[in-house]
Amino acid sequence: MKKYIFKLMAFTFILTACFSSCRKSYPACDVKKPLTDLPWLKELVDKYEKGTKEPRVVIYQCTYRDGICFLLDFSVDCYDGGYSLINCEGNLLCSVYAGYDASSCVEYKIDFKNKKFIWKSKKR
Repeated sequence: MKKYIFKLMAFTFILTACFSSCRKSYPACDVKKPLTDLPWLKELVDKYEKGTKEPRVVIYQCTYRDGICFLLDFSVDCYDGGYSLINCEGNLLCSVYAGYDASSCVEYKIDFKNKKFIWKSKKR
C-alpha cells in the first residue's frame, strides 16, 4: 500500500512540475513609449523610414494570450497584405500572409479589437 501511495505521489509531483515548467511563457512589457523604449522597434521603424523597398506597414500595440505584443499590419496598400506578430523582445511569433493559413497565429489569441496605434509608414 505504501508503495502505491508513494508512486501516486511521485507521479503527481512529476506531472505538476511538467505543467508548470512546460507551459509557454511570453514576457510582458510595460513601456510607455515603445518607439523609444524598445531598441528593436526603433530600428524597425528607422528601416521603414529610410525608404527601403519593404511594403508599407502600420504598427499597433495589442494584447495576446498573456501579455503585450506588436502587430505589423501589411495591408495598408493591399487588402490581403497580411500581418506579423512580434513580442516585446522583438521575436517573431507568427505571420499571416495572403493565401496562407492563419492557424499559426490562432494559438496566441490576439485581441484585434483593442489595438493601439503606434506608427505608420509614409506613402512612397
